[in-house]
Amino acid sequence: MKVPVENGFVTQTGEVGWHYKRDAVARSVRSLQGITGVSNQIKITVRPDTLKLDQDITHVLHHSWLSDDHVEVTADGGKVHLTGSVGSWMDRNVASTMAWSAPGTTSV
Repeated sequence: MKVPVENGFVTQTGEVGWHYKRDAVARSVRSLQGITGVSNQIKITVRPDTLKLDQDITHVLHHSWLSDDHVEVTADGGKVHLTGSVGSWMDRNVASTMAWSAPGTTSV
């Protein structure tokens, strides 16, 4: 992973296997003294089983308080697409967070 700094602006590049690691790296430098901005260009490198990824996310949605009845999950590689309707912005954020937490998700 490379982290060049120019005039207080950090550009992070590299590869990690999980979305939470990508976010953790960005959070870790934001609070450092002298940092004025962060560009997080770190890529997620997991090569998921698309069918299993669909099933994993659908399973999690089904077993949460957020019903999966109105949310359809499709995946192409690690790119997860959620379609449908939910009752609130909070429900939308919960569905997105659940999709990001599935192993192999590279974008939602």
